[in-house]
Order: sequence, then structure tokens, then C-alpha cells
Amino acid sequence: MLLILPQALYLAAVVENDDQKIGLLLWLTLLGDAAISLLITVSADKFGRRRMLLIGCLLKLFSSSIMAYVHGAHMFWLLALGMTIGVISPSGAEVREG
Repeated sequence: MLLILPQALYLAAVVENDDQKIGLLLWLTLLGDAAISLLITVSADKFGRRRMLLIGCLLKLFSSSIMAYVHGAHMFWLLALGMTIGVISPSGAEVREG
């Protein structure tokens, strides 16, 4: 949750202080976190933890590249894609063995 403020400030600069777009992007981030965490925890049993961690790292790299490339409000949906898939933690917190 501590990342929400810096993320909101970044978004305010990128989408030119459009409150609705900032809210949508933050909502997509939370939705993506829930969906991807569920998908990875279920898939880890089937495909293996190590493979899922590698996929998580690649998704994070892809997302970070998108966010570095986006430079204006006209690229809103590309930023939305990057923020939705970029919430995965490559540390493996989503794929804990219970």
C-alpha cells in the first residue's frame, strides 16, 4: 500500500492530472494483482514454482519496460496494460507452499 502515493504522483504527471484515468489505473492495478496472484498460485502446483517465478520476472520486466516507454496521456491503454500485469512480485510471495 505504500507504493500507491508515488504511483499516483507518477500517474498524475503521465496522464496530465486526469483524476478518472488515475483512479482507473489504480483500480486496474489492484484487479491485476488479485487476478494474477490467483492464476499464479493455482498454476504453480501444475507447472512448478520455479517456472512460475520465471514467468513472474518476465512479466515484471515487460511491465517496467512499458512504464518506462509511456510518455503521455495518448498512451493511456498501453500504460493500463503495463500496470495491470506489472503487479506481480518476482520474490515468490504469490507462490508460497502451504
